[in-house]
Amino acid sequence: MRHRIRAYQVASFLALYSHVALLFFVPAAMAARAGRDAWLSVLVGAMAALPVVLVVSALASRHRGLSLVEVGQTLLGPWPGRMLGLVWPAFFIFLCSLVIRNVMDFLGMAILRGTPPLFIGASMALLAAYAVYDGIEVLARIGGLAAFVYFASGAVGILLVLNQADFRSALPAVEAGLRAVWDGALPSLGWFGESVILGFLLPHVEPPRMGLRWALGGYAVAAGWLSLVTFLSIVVFGPSLTAMSTYPIFVLVQQVRIGQFFERVEVVLVSVWLTGMFVKVALCLWAAGMGVGHALGIPYRPQTVLVLAGVALGLTQVWAGFPAEANWGVEQWTRITFPLELGVPLLLLVVSTMRGRRSGSREGVQTRGPA
Repeated sequence: MRHRIRAYQVASFLALYSHVALLFFVPAAMAARAGRDAWLSVLVGAMAALPVVLVVSALASRHRGLSLVEVGQTLLGPWPGRMLGLVWPAFFIFLCSLVIRNVMDFLGMAILRGTPPLFIGASMALLAAYAVYDGIEVLARIGGLAAFVYFASGAVGILLVLNQADFRSALPAVEAGLRAVWDGALPSLGWFGESVILGFLLPHVEPPRMGLRWALGGYAVAAGWLSLVTFLSIVVFGPSLTAMSTYPIFVLVQQVRIGQFFERVEVVLVSVWLTGMFVKVALCLWAAGMGVGHALGIPYRPQTVLVLAGVALGLTQVWAGFPAEANWGVEQWTRITFPLELGVPLLLLVVSTMRGRRSGSREGVQTRGPA
């Protein structure tokens, strides 16, 4: 199996992974809580969740070449480490199901009306599983190209709607006080905390010493981009209309026109967004497959990834519809996941520091098997 990636590819992954699934519904959720300061809430949330990146990177530095599951076994012992390690495949599969459901709901409501949602979800899950059936190297190449096209086309779209912006809609800043900004930021802690996937990516980075630098760059791009599009939605539609819209960013890209001859540009931009969602789904499946292999002591197998894709697809049926899923994502996701995203790596880092373990090998870890 091929699992080597370059440091710059980590930045491409994180730039897409950390925000692409949030792009269409987060501006509305943020505006409902923080009003015209929603874009500031995005930045505050990203800064508050930054310790996840730093703690996971510190663990990766102290235990070179080991994933979070393997680090747990090294520090806590084989069986406690394996039991704790099974949390991560469950986390990534559930996250994968949410991302697939986002795609199913959005395309079913806005683009492909009449298409069975399960068909859309199954297509996404199978393509993502195929992309990582032999490891992450192919996906890393796709992710680099996808990130470039995504941000380049997005920048063009932003320039084309700037003429409709009324920047007075964003003033006065922090009108409702810092408490409102923080209230708006709270739901995003769990979303940005999903960067805990670095605990599976960094062990495969070459050269290892460059991983954190590029990871921080990708994280910053994700936070800045999400803040920018939230700001743009507010200055074009105003905070009230942004908060009331189901998909304010989709409505925003529908405003893009190139002269009188090139309309429906949103189809192109949505296609690019779907590529980013595909990368996130595939990353979640890969991390879940690696986690299962490390926890159970079996090699990374395509069959495992395919089964996990089926489980993720089945979990998409938990939700009655987009409103229920979006409301749960805003109100409950951070409460449930952020203690896991930060707490477990922080616990492992504390134990590692107390024991003074600096591992550059896989000594004491007999879990990976042939890759």
